[in-house]
Amino acid sequence: MITPNKVTPLKRSALGKVEMTYELIDGKRTVGEIYEAGQSRYDSIEQFLYAIEILYLTDKVEFNELSGVLSKC
Repeated sequence: MITPNKVTPLKRSALGKVEMTYELIDGKRTVGEIYEAGQSRYDSIEQFLYAIEILYLTDKVEFNELSGVLSKC
């Protein structure tokens, strides 16, 4: 789930994983490397991708298309 609801608490939703995902971003790793570093913390790869999307849409991270590196704004 992207957002919490009656069944999914905040800490198990993608919205709840945003802060943890943001902490993994150091400006030196690709999206795949970031996922591998925190893979055990996510229920699925979709949850990780939703967290990345939330960070990108809120202008907290930027993606370098040439190098594939994700960095904080």
